[in-house]
Formats: sequence, structure tokens, C-alpha cells
Amino acid sequence: MPYIKIILCALLMTGVFAFTATAGETSGHKIFGCFDLEWEMTQGQQVNVRFTINDEILTQFTLGRNEPFHQFYLSSETNTAEGRMRIRYKPAKGKAYLKMDSFNYRCSAPMDRSFSGILAEFDLPAENVPKNK
Repeated sequence: MPYIKIILCALLMTGVFAFTATAGETSGHKIFGCFDLEWEMTQGQQVNVRFTINDEILTQFTLGRNEPFHQFYLSSETNTAEGRMRIRYKPAKGKAYLKMDSFNYRCSAPMDRSFSGILAEFDLPAENVPKNK
């Protein structure tokens, strides 16, 4: 009987975490080899972005309506990376998308890796969504 309670609690917590994850997260993180990328959407609908290696900040920048695009180059002793990121606002859908246009990186190896695609989808506040009449 105690195992059933534990299983039910685990299922309930998993459901709560899954719902929270799909309810429009405002922050996230992704690892690209040795590069750790973190982002957070502010209340002003800007996205703060930070690249680190082993907790050492390599670069940080903010994307927003006034500056939706950023090109960067990262370098440490044996690691290099370059890329372009942007934030796209879709008020009609009530969404904003954090997108990596291109990201080429190398971590202590002669082989380059690359990534492009959407990193995050953010829900915009309801006042920015056009009302249907």
C-alpha cells in the first residue's frame, strides 16, 4: 500500500512539472559541448542571454524590440564559438521566439559542431494580443 501512495505522488508531481513546463516558461538553459547557454525573459519582454564555460561568463547580452539581433564570437583557451541570435515577437499569436540563426562551436577538439533553431517560446502578456471583435 505505501508503494501505491509513492507512485501516485510521483505521478502527480510529474504532471505538475509537465504543466508548468508548457505554461510559458520565462527562462531556460541549453548545453552545447562545453558552452552553457542560459536565457531569461524579463517583465519588459527582453531576453537576457549569457554564455559560460565552467561558470566563467564569456559574454552576456540582451535581446529586445529595439535590438532583436545579436552576433557574437566566444573564445577561451581551447574553445571557440561564433553565432547569431534573435528574438522574434508575434503579437498576433501572443508569442515571442528566441532563435539561434547559427551557432558554430569547437570544444577542445579539431571537429566543429553547429546548431540552428528555436531555443525557446515565450507567452506574451494578454494586453499585447489583438482582441477579436
